[in-house]
Amino acid sequence: MRAIGIDLGGTKIAAGLVDLDTGAVLRRTIIPSEGDKGPQVVMDRMADAARQVMEGKIVGVGVGAPGPVNYQGVVLWTPNLGGWKNIPVAPEMERRLELPTRADNDANLAAWAEYRFGAARPFASFFYLTISTGIGCGIVLNRQVWRGHHGWAGETGHMPVVRQGRKCGCGSYGCWETVASGTAIGRAGSEALGRPVDAKAIFQLAAQGDAEAQKVLDEAIDYVALGLTSLQKNFDLEAVIIGGGVSRAGDAFFIPLRQKTLGYLRHMVDEVIILPAQLGEEVGIIGAAALWT
Repeated sequence: MRAIGIDLGGTKIAAGLVDLDTGAVLRRTIIPSEGDKGPQVVMDRMADAARQVMEGKIVGVGVGAPGPVNYQGVVLWTPNLGGWKNIPVAPEMERRLELPTRADNDANLAAWAEYRFGAARPFASFFYLTISTGIGCGIVLNRQVWRGHHGWAGETGHMPVVRQGRKCGCGSYGCWETVASGTAIGRAGSEALGRPVDAKAIFQLAAQGDAEAQKVLDEAIDYVALGLTSLQKNFDLEAVIIGGGVSRAGDAFFIPLRQKTLGYLRHMVDEVIILPAQLGEEVGIIGAAALWT
């Protein structure tokens, strides 16, 4: 079977034709989302991207959106696309493409993709975190995505962790992603070093022995560990799978993260399983298509 997966981002739309037996992306395209022109234009462009990859018999279309999505496929809001509040993306795309369409939060879909085809295949229950511009989370419980009563469980990036902290894109203050995301690492590094840097540069400078960069990195990883500790104390899942740009830092990120998280959980567990995701940049397309598995 084949399905089309559409990964909607703040600046781009990625679409692909996916083999649902293997998770292989058979055809792929990326186009600008033109988010400043409003939801209707963006959905027209999503439909255009889907048509570019259509081939053969298709069971359906899946859409991943960067924000909470309810059970009817309505995007409730998203901080990275202006005007996206209560947008019925699944019905609108079904009308445009004349194909059955489902939609969900992009982190939920990444979690499902990693469970079906990637690093989470051995686990029945796990967290998937994407740590990049922000922090997204998908929760799989007993081999099913846990979406919660309203359909928007997993908005862990917006857990408040710092009282009177920085304002977040969601409008609240002190959210987890304001201190632990790739954006937060870059911002803290720029303030510490007195010049613009991003998270990748902070990891590189820390590897070269820069003490200020290492301090910034240690604090951010500690915040990630604290957040994971809270999640594990509530859910006690088998593993954590981490994707996104920060995860590509490798051992410089994962080794201290495991150590710090285990330190916070030591009175409860003897080990923590925290692994990098395997599906890379195509995880959004694969996960959206995998709504039909």
